Amino acid sequence: MSRAARAKISAAMKARWAKRKGRGRISSNSLKAAKAPQLVAAKIKKASPRGQLKERIIRTLKAAGKPGVTVKDLASRLGTSYGNISVWFRTTAKRVKEVKKVAPGRFAWAS
Repeated sequence: MSRAARAKISAAMKARWAKRKGRGRISSNSLKAAKAPQLVAAKIKKASPRGQLKERIIRTLKAAGKPGVTVKDLASRLGTSYGNISVWFRTTAKRVKEVKKVAPGRFAWAS
C-alpha cells in the first residue's frame, strides 16, 4: 500500500472518529495538540494501591448482609468492570474464608 493511500485512510478514520465524538472535523496538527494533555495525565496517573479492591469488596459484602450481593451489582457499585470482579472471586476470594457463595453469581460475607 502506498504512503498516499495510508495517509488517505488515516485521515478518513480520524474524521470518522472526530465526527463520532462530536468534535466535527479536525486537522492532524490540532489532533496532536488535543491529545497532548491526555498523554501527560495518563503518565502521571498512579496505579491504585495493592489490596484496595479487596477492601472495597469486603466492605460491600459486609454491608449487604446475609442475602449477599451479585457480581453484577458489586461491579456497578464499585465502578469496576464485571470481569474484574468475577476474576477476583475466582482467585483472591478463595483465600478469604469468610466469603461464601450463596447462589450462582451471588456472594456474601459469613462471619
